[in-house]
Amino acid sequence: MAIDLLEQESGEQAVALLDQICAEILDGSEAIKDLLGPQPDLVSALRIMAQLSKGSYKKGRKSSIPLGRFNAVMKNQSMPLSKGILLERVARAISGANPLTRESDVADEKAFLALFKELIGLGGFTGGVAISEAVTRRVRIVMKSGDNDLSPDAGIASVLAMLPNRAVKIGYLLDLSHSDFGAKYQVGVLKPLIGILESVSSLSDVLPPGSSPDEVIKAVDDMRQRFGTGTLGQEIGNLIDAKLNKLLNEHEPVTDESPMPAPGGPTPPKQPGRGDLGQRVFTTGDTIFNEGDDGDEAFLIVSGEVEIHINSGGRAIVLATLGRGQIIGEMALIDNHPRMATAKALAETMLTVIPQEAFQKRLDWLAGEDRMISHLLKLFVDRLRKQASNV
Repeated sequence: MAIDLLEQESGEQAVALLDQICAEILDGSEAIKDLLGPQPDLVSALRIMAQLSKGSYKKGRKSSIPLGRFNAVMKNQSMPLSKGILLERVARAISGANPLTRESDVADEKAFLALFKELIGLGGFTGGVAISEAVTRRVRIVMKSGDNDLSPDAGIASVLAMLPNRAVKIGYLLDLSHSDFGAKYQVGVLKPLIGILESVSSLSDVLPPGSSPDEVIKAVDDMRQRFGTGTLGQEIGNLIDAKLNKLLNEHEPVTDESPMPAPGGPTPPKQPGRGDLGQRVFTTGDTIFNEGDDGDEAFLIVSGEVEIHINSGGRAIVLATLGRGQIIGEMALIDNHPRMATAKALAETMLTVIPQEAFQKRLDWLAGEDRMISHLLKLFVDRLRKQASNV
């Protein structure tokens, strides 16, 4: 009856009311079974629901007449509530541990990858936050090595590797940042997001080659809808929005060759030489700086080995062991907060000293060239500090 009315109705208010009715019907398990009919396994039902949510279901020989008609309604009318209910069901099923098929783990992985493709939209996953979290959780199970699930970071990396372009990857990470999973593993979400953003210099870097102007606009709008109001999403969303506007307004893509700065504009600071910065030598066991100290210097490790640790519950927890070519102490210079950890020389170690003034000049220049990356650096440091405080 609802489909009969929807096929004849074009008024926004009437369609909105009929959308509510359909959503309530779809919220019942028995109604879903009646609509879809018998299915060979769970993933077959999930694929049909994913297709219905965007009106892309291809009617099969055994499909019921209401199913094909409902798909046409979903394609031709604005049905956000019905779409949301269908995708919510898909997300719940994917998040669980139940097998997707009645066969082997290999069959489960293959079936999931087919469903995965059905859920990809222009600027992220169709279904937003719930689907992004569900997909990440399921990837950790179906793509595990041996008996252990993939780590959270490896799960995120696996999802990103299967997504077709940077627009979808950015949308996925923004959605994931609003989920319970993303809140728990914020650094794991933020780190790849920064990496993707750093690699973007034109819209051709974000979307597939040959994308039409209409597809560009739709993809950008899709990404913008995912910025949200969460602690991570809102701040980064504003910065990404500014960058998207800049890219849309540029007539020529940015090349790898940096243009000459405009008169009066920011000028890259001169690369300091060894004599400008100075060096220090520490013997085995020496403390380079302590957790809680004020930080007005960073250090480049020229030779030797440095242990980074924090004190928790009266014991030292080692965070990292660093060597030649790596930098320590830079976080305190970015956000002007006390040292978040202690650095100790594990062998005779030579360090090049980077003073606050020299570091700040470089950061100021970076902010002038790309304010977004500067802000993201500071936000990244803040997230690292919070994570370390919870160890």
